[in-house]
Amino acid sequence: MHREHVGASDPRISVGRGPEGRGSVDRGISLRRKHVEIPEAFLGYVINPDFQCKDYATEAAAALVEFGFNSLRLVRIYAECNAQNVASRRVMEKLGMRMVSVRENYKEVKGVIIDSCEYELRPTASPRG
Repeated sequence: MHREHVGASDPRISVGRGPEGRGSVDRGISLRRKHVEIPEAFLGYVINPDFQCKDYATEAAAALVEFGFNSLRLVRIYAECNAQNVASRRVMEKLGMRMVSVRENYKEVKGVIIDSCEYELRPTASPRG
């Protein structure tokens, strides 16, 4: 895990691993604060299809959630995904996150208009990893 500072308003924690001999990341996760003065962060992750269904996202996200609440003293961690991405929604639910909104017709992805689900977690709800 390493900590990056990309400008004063963009601190982020990220973890990534690329398979040997390949240029792409097979799994990666980040915790990103949009505004330093606001104690909340966005949780994002990507898993190469070859490595899905192995709990990598859940395990790494649980570690970042714990770090965010215990070390960074965040009061809210949030994430979003395509409403039809059941696997991603399941990761958020395993972490103890709760759905707080559904944005209909949120954006276009590969020529298709999608809905988006936003989830959140507060420090009183502990991650279940």
